[in-house]
Amino acid sequence: MATIQDIASKAQVSPSTVSRVLNYDKSLAVTTETRQRIFEIAEDLHYQKSKKKPKKKAVKRIALLQWHSLEAELNDLFYMQVQHGSVVEATAQKFETIVATTDSALPEFDRSVQGIVAIGRFDRDELRQFKALRLPLVVVATNSLTEAIDCVNGDYATPTKMIIEHFIDQGIQDIGLLVGSETTNGNKQPLHDARTGTYMRELKDLDLFNADFLFQGEFTPESGYALMQQAIKKLGDRLPHAFLVGNDAMGVGALRALQEAKLAVPQRVSIIGFNDSLVATYTNPQLSTVHAYSEEMGKLAIDQLIRRMQDPERLPRMVTLPSKIIYRESSV
Repeated sequence: MATIQDIASKAQVSPSTVSRVLNYDKSLAVTTETRQRIFEIAEDLHYQKSKKKPKKKAVKRIALLQWHSLEAELNDLFYMQVQHGSVVEATAQKFETIVATTDSALPEFDRSVQGIVAIGRFDRDELRQFKALRLPLVVVATNSLTEAIDCVNGDYATPTKMIIEHFIDQGIQDIGLLVGSETTNGNKQPLHDARTGTYMRELKDLDLFNADFLFQGEFTPESGYALMQQAIKKLGDRLPHAFLVGNDAMGVGALRALQEAKLAVPQRVSIIGFNDSLVATYTNPQLSTVHAYSEEMGKLAIDQLIRRMQDPERLPRMVTLPSKIIYRESSV
């Protein structure tokens, strides 16, 4: 393929002159004969202008920071569902996503990262580390307003209160709680759990609280199984007729322990879990649960992040989504 240099050699002019003539530069001081000669030589050599490659669009990314590793999250898919919602919404808004965990160290990001959604339970030190990255930031599942950071949360206090009221309406006043206890990654500080706080406060107000009915472990099926076994052994005939369970994973384990002990559900013990994971519909009996709008929380986090990108000076705010109780076969 002929080049501008080839034409310049035959026309005995500089390559810049050829380029300017072929691009119809009217400001170029050159004779009509020279212009004509350049065009004729270009035609004889079958010269074709090279097409400019379109500029690549700058890649825009959002970093999703999970507080636990993938292996840990598989026991409770709530945070993975939040992440999925964020990925879906970010893709719809023309952002790529990268996922990292904060369980060991805070990752480093390149300039393509436009903002961060941090998913999980974080303490003040961790929130300040995120903020020090000087990127638009939204936190999901932690109240980060104390550090002037936007956040999105679900309401667990209201459904806990409503479940207690439901059991009392059904004539059940001995109500137990199986729940996980969590600590932060950074300082291993215990984290407040809205279910536990609401459970204790509501039952104390009704003069129905019994510390023997509260069992704490981890948010895993194994822990739910072990805690219910412990309750059955410790309480015997005093075993509560109803239990709130911290999540559906724990609920699966609790149901197994009750079945092994030949305690009928819900005739002897009613069970209601949290998060409405897929497994809740496959237990026998089907598990009553609280539906948390986890994917919607992830989508809303992206929406809040983009608003923060567009208006860095806007006041930080917390958006709280409601939850919905789904009564199935495991509860009266």
